[in-house]
Amino acid sequence: MPLLENRADQSEIPTRRSLAEQRQETLHQNSEYVDALRVALERPKTRPAHFDASVLWALQSAVDTTARSDESASEILRAAEEEIANAPWETSTPTAIEPIVVATPVILPAGSTEIRFGIAARSQELREIVNQFRDEHPDIYVNLISVEQGYDSGVIPQFVRTSELVDCFTWNAVPPTEMLTTTLDLRPLIEADTTFPEDDYPPALLGYFEREGGMHGLPLRFRVRALAYNEDRFEDSNLAPPQSDMTLDEFLALAEQMTRREGGEQKYGYALPFSGPLDMWFFLEQFDASISQEGLQGPEPDFTNPAVVEALTFYVDLLREYSPHEDLPGYAGGIMIDYINSGAGAMWMDHSYGTLSVDTQDSEDVVPRLVAPPRNVDTIGPSDVIVDGMYISAQSPYPDACWEWLHFFSDHTTLLNQTSFPTRRSVAQSPTFLAGLAPGAAELYEAYLPALDEPTALVQEGLFNDPFFDPFWLYRAVDRAVQGEDLVTELEFAQTLTGEYLLCRRGGGTQDACVVE
Repeated sequence: MPLLENRADQSEIPTRRSLAEQRQETLHQNSEYVDALRVALERPKTRPAHFDASVLWALQSAVDTTARSDESASEILRAAEEEIANAPWETSTPTAIEPIVVATPVILPAGSTEIRFGIAARSQELREIVNQFRDEHPDIYVNLISVEQGYDSGVIPQFVRTSELVDCFTWNAVPPTEMLTTTLDLRPLIEADTTFPEDDYPPALLGYFEREGGMHGLPLRFRVRALAYNEDRFEDSNLAPPQSDMTLDEFLALAEQMTRREGGEQKYGYALPFSGPLDMWFFLEQFDASISQEGLQGPEPDFTNPAVVEALTFYVDLLREYSPHEDLPGYAGGIMIDYINSGAGAMWMDHSYGTLSVDTQDSEDVVPRLVAPPRNVDTIGPSDVIVDGMYISAQSPYPDACWEWLHFFSDHTTLLNQTSFPTRRSVAQSPTFLAGLAPGAAELYEAYLPALDEPTALVQEGLFNDPFFDPFWLYRAVDRAVQGEDLVTELEFAQTLTGEYLLCRRGGGTQDACVVE
């Protein structure tokens, strides 16, 4: 079949035969393509009665093994065939197609208020929370609206667009400075609500949303950086596992002890999860290394100052000597391989995605144990904690109804998921929440709690808080250093390009135009 020309209007074909035939000339397709398309569409459908997902899983595992093994693809596929043939795969019997049930339209009682609540993902648990709220507040109807969460260059326009679309919403990225004009200051609502348990929130989580004397958001849940480890690896090595009070030097020594490069199956003391090289910011903070200095137009890159060079030298040596990574994966589409669940990596850092709750673990994966990360400094850094927030749009005509809902929602977050900590102490320390936590997660929470009592602990300054900052060139410098290039030379180059990029953006240039320039 000939290839389609690169035309946007060729991606869809009308379902009605008469309309499709009328479009043959406008699609500029030759007769061979049209004939092939007609045969494909008119051929009787032969959908298999049952699809065994276990077979796909075995083949995917074979692909992963091929990527990190010296064995030939044919040998690995032969082993996969034997695994499929011998394993007691569970099969299911096709069931009759259930009729489609359409929800009955909600008819609001006279005098009730409908608020539009924006959230990235809806679930049955969320709908149950909404139904509980409706039972207690029959005069308020929460209409769930799916909204897209912006990242990187999309944060500012998406945040503004969301605030214009709904009355209140959640946001799981760092709120931009535009929150001051697009969202409501919640301090007056908090002070007027005698039932709001402000003392139940760690001060740092509330301080995260304070701007210019007001509080423009409310914390919903948060994730913390954890040092996770494979308990079986340490038992097999007869070594004591990492402890919460480790220093960086003790951590590095342990990573060295857990690295085995000899033999057929190599093992490593440290690996990166699929969230990418976010741990780099942690090591910068442990060396008290700021990547920026104040300039005339705002923060300017300062990648070559001695503290930054010392911190990144430590990080590069860790990856080169005690991890399987031969480059810096994940920053620009680099190859990411799951060295953690394969058992190759003994320790890794992550913000507890899928590691807090035992129930979220796949039976084939490593169930990690969690401890607080090793530290050279006593304080936590802004990159250690990721906070999901709730906001009320400044343009909403129903701020009081939104506040009632946000207050209620924050009390019931444990029903939504257990991959993040609830922001209220009483909820996070409740038996209901603690019962499902992975080993070490409760102790991890308690380890962070004293540092979260500092109101300004999570305040971001410098380039981290600049909406135009892009870490691409800094990541690339570290990537090249891991591959053997001189770190200082690469940092000098990255500093120059990042500075020129910021100058272009602050002058009104778009992201794409400034990258090309």
